[in-house]
Formats: sequence, C-alpha cells, structure tokens
Amino acid sequence: MIKKLLPYLLLTALVIVAYGNTLNHSFHYDDVNQILKKPWVRDTEKISEFLLNPSIRPLVILSFNLNYSISGFDVRSYHVFNILIHLGVVLMLYRLVLLTGKGTIRSGTDPPAFRRMAFFASALFALHPLGTQAVTYISSRSSSLSALFYLITMELFFRGVLVMRANENKINAQSILFFGAAGISLLLGGSSKLIIITIPAMMFLYHFYFFSGQSFVDWLKRQLPLLLVIGVPLFGFIAYRMMTPEGILPTGKTHIPAAQYLLTQTQVIPFEYFKKMLLPINQSIDVDFPLVMYWTDWRNYGGVVVLGLYVWITIRASRRHPWIAFGLAWMGITLLPTSSFVPLHDVAVEHRAYLPLIGFSIASAGLVEWGISWARKVAPGKEMMLLRAALLVLVLMAALLVNRNSVWQTEVSLWADAKKKAPQFIRPYNNLGEAYDKLGHYEKAIREFKSALAINPNYVFALNNLGNVYGKLKQFQLATGFFQQVVKLDPTYAPAHYNLGRAQQALRQNSDALESYRRAFELKPYFEEALYNFSILAIQAGQAGQAVVTLKKYIEYYPGNYQGYFGLGNAYLALRKFEDAIAQFQKTGEIKPDYPLAFVNLALAQLQSGKIDEAIITYHNLLKQSPGIAGVHLNLGLIYSNHRPDKEKALFHLQESLRLDPGQPQAVIIRNAVEELKR
Repeated sequence: MIKKLLPYLLLTALVIVAYGNTLNHSFHYDDVNQILKKPWVRDTEKISEFLLNPSIRPLVILSFNLNYSISGFDVRSYHVFNILIHLGVVLMLYRLVLLTGKGTIRSGTDPPAFRRMAFFASALFALHPLGTQAVTYISSRSSSLSALFYLITMELFFRGVLVMRANENKINAQSILFFGAAGISLLLGGSSKLIIITIPAMMFLYHFYFFSGQSFVDWLKRQLPLLLVIGVPLFGFIAYRMMTPEGILPTGKTHIPAAQYLLTQTQVIPFEYFKKMLLPINQSIDVDFPLVMYWTDWRNYGGVVVLGLYVWITIRASRRHPWIAFGLAWMGITLLPTSSFVPLHDVAVEHRAYLPLIGFSIASAGLVEWGISWARKVAPGKEMMLLRAALLVLVLMAALLVNRNSVWQTEVSLWADAKKKAPQFIRPYNNLGEAYDKLGHYEKAIREFKSALAINPNYVFALNNLGNVYGKLKQFQLATGFFQQVVKLDPTYAPAHYNLGRAQQALRQNSDALESYRRAFELKPYFEEALYNFSILAIQAGQAGQAVVTLKKYIEYYPGNYQGYFGLGNAYLALRKFEDAIAQFQKTGEIKPDYPLAFVNLALAQLQSGKIDEAIITYHNLLKQSPGIAGVHLNLGLIYSNHRPDKEKALFHLQESLRLDPGQPQAVIIRNAVEELKR
C-alpha cells in the first residue's frame, strides 16, 4: 500500500515545493478587469445565467465564483486552486501512463518500466517551467482545468475498455458506468476550454498504440466505422462554430488573416513551443513573435521543413517506440485548435503549450526508457548514468521553474521582464505603466506610456492610461484631451468614455459627463463604475428618475453589492418616494451592516415620511455600533427638541454632537440651543 502511494506523495511534494512560493503573487493583467470584476463571478445568484453557456467557459467562471465567495479579492485562494488543478493533472498523467501497462499486459501488473516512465513523465510535467503561465497566471486556469478533464476522460474511458476486455469484450453495468463518467468528464472539459475537441484523436491513438496490438492498417479497417461516427459530428461542430460570431474558440477581436496566421503557426510551433519545451529559457508573458506574411518567400518554409521532419520521426517511432510516437503525436494534435488556420488575438502564448507539454513529457519518458533498455544491452550497468542524467534534468527544470515563478511575483517584475525580452513590443510598456500607476508611481507610469506611444502614437490603451494618470494629478484639461483622442480613434472603447466622464465631472461639465457615462455602459452593459457614477450624478443633476432606471440595471448585474441599493434609496429619496427609499436603505444595511451612512439615510427617510419613532430607533441602533457620529447626535437632539420633547435627552445629544465635532458649521446654533435648554 505504501509502495503504491509513495509516487503520489512524492509528486504532490514536488508540486507544492515548486509552486508554494506563488501563493502571495499579485493578480495580473486580465485577472481583475476581465474576470473578477464581471458580475457573474461576484455573485452566486448569477450561476444559473452562465452555467449552460459553453461560449464563456462556465466551469472556469464557476471556479472563480467559488474563489470569490471564499476570499473576495484576496489572491491566495485563487493560487491554491490553480496549484491543486496542476497537481490533479500531474497525478492523472501518472495514472494514464500506468494504465498502458494494464492495457498491454493482460495480467494487469505494472512492471518497473511503466512505473518509471509514469513517474518521470509526471515529474517532468510538474516541474517544467513552460507550465508556469497556466498555473501561476490565474486567468489561464482554463488551460489547466481543461487538461485535467482531458486526462480524466481518457482514464475513465479506458478503464471501461479494460472492464469490457475482462468480460470478453461485452458491455456490462460497470463498463457503462465508466463510459458514462467519461462522457460527463468530457462535457466538463468542454465547459472549461474547447481545446478538448482533440480528445477523440488522442483516444484513438492511445487505443492503437497500447490496446489494439494490431498493425495500423488492420486497426484502421476495424475502427473506421467508429471513426466516422465520431469524426463526422465533430467536424460538423467545428464547421458550425466557424460560421458563428464567436468562431471555434472564443477570442478577442483580431484582424490577422487566416492564411497569414496559418503560415505564422508553421514557425510558432517548432521555433516557439517545441523549442521552449526542449530549452525553457527566455520565457515571457508577452511573446513578440512576428507575423509571417508572404507564402511566396522561401525563407518562411523553415518551420514547414521542421514540422515535416517531426511528422516523419513520429511515424518512424510508431513501429518500435510507441510511447515516443504517442507523445510526439500528442504534442502536435493538441496544438491544432490554437495553432492552425483559426486566427487568435495573439499568435503565440505560452499557456497554449500546457496541454501539449503532456505529450512532450510522455515522449521524453519514453525516450529515457528506451535509452535504459539500450544501455542494458550495449553496456550493462551503465543505465544508472542515464537515470542520474534524467534526475539532473528534473533538478534543472525545478531551478528554472522557481526562478520563473519569482518573475510573476508582482506586475512590475512581470512586465519589466517582458519589456526587457521584447523591447520593440508595445504592450509590455503599457502594462508596466499600469503597474506603476497602481503603485502611485505616476512619473514612472507616464514614462512607460510615452514609450509605448513612441512605438505607436495611436495606441489607445496607452493614451487612455496617460489620461488616467493626468487625471489623478488633477490635470483634468490635459486628461480630457487624451480621452477625447481615444474615443475618436476607437468609439467602441468603453473605458475611455467612462474616464472622459470622470474628467468632465471634475471640470463640472455635468451634462457632458452624464452622456459619457451613458455611452460607456451602453457599450459595456455591466460596467459597474459607469452605471454607478451616472446614477449618482443624475441624482445631483435633478434626474433622479433616470438614476432609478440605471440603478435597477446595476442591481440586476450586481445583486450582492450594497452600493446599488444605497444609490437607489437616494434616488427614491430625491423623488420623495419615502417608502421605496426606506426599503432600499434597509436592504443596504442587511448586506453591509457596518455601513453607517445606510442607517443615517434610512432614518432621514423615516423622518421625512413621518415615522419619527422608527427614526429614533434607527439612530439609537446606529449609535450602539458607531457612537462617535456627531450628525446622529445632532439629529436626535433636534428630534427630542421638536418632535418628541425630552429636555434631558435633547441636551445630552446636542452636547455630544458639539463634543465630537466642535467645528461643525452649525456649532453656533447648537450652542445657542444648548444654552436655551439649560435656561
């Protein structure tokens, strides 16, 4: 029992040691704005609205929803979750390799070769630095989560095949249970990321290499009906997705032509992904890989030649070295969804290599085992040198991994590293500027944004960010100019409209600010800050009716946020709909009982609706929690003076108000009232 558990314990320890230093690493890039600030992540009531929508990766969103419920915007639970997913992938990879022993050897025993291959493949994958972006970068969770269900699906399916084999190839209840669980796992993987569409191809190859015992031609003849049954619907689904606005994979907008993207990928696959699998150095969050434009230029076919050689080696290895061939096939096939003719926003991103890295680890383990077998035949006793070399590789990978993780510690360290490695790439300058902006280092931020604009003067993100910094420096006219330039260049960029509204509001151009806020949430309906700022400004501008409509939208998107109810209460108060205002302030207090202003305004609404006694109770309850609010004592003093005459209570509260805030604007009037009460 201990012998069987030991590899799992060792692999778990490797993952914890390798990624334990990331728990306090900050959120990065898309983590907050593109994921955590979305309404369906921040409220459990939204789960039913996205759970059956595969285009937005519902299982990934559900996992973020869980993290937010646990720790809000505290980063640690997110990192723990990512590490646990990676650990799950590592352990499932170990089991998948062991499973080949059960498929190949009918007795079901696991010989040392399979255990050795399984452990080395899993350890290499666990410690390979190319996996850091999918594990350390919270937003890349979709890659690791999909990989986990990819392996679980294969494990369950072939467990079912083994049960059938033991039952003379007849389906029974146990095999149906395995196949059904594999189907559920496949659906969960598809709800994480659609790269799982390659799994039928890998399952067929896995069966051919490790379960069939046939030549490829004989195996193909036997499996052809099943291949057609699975392949035709799959390609039909791909064709359908290509005709939808989202495309095969949900991505940001891109203007890269399909032909140029395909040609570029013939370079990216061998010279970016395969190269970094073999030699994981010069990694970056923002890979500056040039777009290859011309099919007629012979110099662009170096990648095609390398890929042709790779395919030839894979086919040649199929005869005697199935593990090497299977791993190589896995590398190429699992890259196809992101590295073919379907243009994505970025031509090369390291987290796309996470699932293919499993194939590299499998092929490497097969190569090591072949080397051990060869050494035993040629030079008996020398195989230990090869094992020591493999161990050294793992140690080097671990060192590179820990070093790479240190780069992810802060946004400044991450984007400074990206800028250093791609000095002509514009995005690292902009994102490093944003990192300095968040830290309040405005001069450094301005320098980085201007460096980005030196590369492209019309780069809207840098222009918008530069306007933001000048706004924080109270240079609102200058900021307005940058925001206006952005909305002229890209009228659909919602953050620029919102920021323009903030600058206009600071310049007391309230009607213009309202229009800018409105445009922002028209472009981005769940734009939290734009919805709220518009509503509060509309109340101030005497347009409380419009504020009510907008705040109801806000609450629809963010039902768990107290600000929406508080703002709506103020809008109703301005409209003199006191009962509605009371209900909203009470709801605010339920959500955030430590928010005194909710109870102050609740009492005000109660007073204006004639509910004097209820207002007194509200004020007294508030003073139990926050006894130091001078305004509450003042209001109670006035109530006990004018509405519920009680000289002693009125005197006490008025004196408390003066004691707490002796410099308040009404201080002279209050003192006169105190003297009058004393007389």
